[in-house]
Amino acid sequence: MIKWLHSVLYVFAAAAVLLVDSGPAQATTVLGPVTCTVSDVGWDGHLLVGCVGVPTRFTAFLSINCPNALHTHTMDDMKTFQSFAVSALLSGKPLFIEFDPVCNVAAGGDIGPILKLTSMK
Repeated sequence: MIKWLHSVLYVFAAAAVLLVDSGPAQATTVLGPVTCTVSDVGWDGHLLVGCVGVPTRFTAFLSINCPNALHTHTMDDMKTFQSFAVSALLSGKPLFIEFDPVCNVAAGGDIGPILKLTSMK
């Protein structure tokens, strides 16, 4: 019963945080940290993390210059992020992702530079 209640609360919390109506012709932009179920993890010169039901692909670059900050990560950071994401993907446990929402909006709402990943229990 408690697990079911937690699942329901996660769904409602995620829906409340994630969805911002931007009109019928535009994609929804994610503006805050998310707790998500990882759908895919990839590498294309930078780490890519996809979440179920979230239009934003979360990314980690060695360096990305956003309008409000220069975000840099070491290769060890990237490997740690990838390990957390793959672990969440394989276990089905949620992943809490903090990202730069200003850079996300500047990129058209389809990428979110990762600042911090936390695996959920």
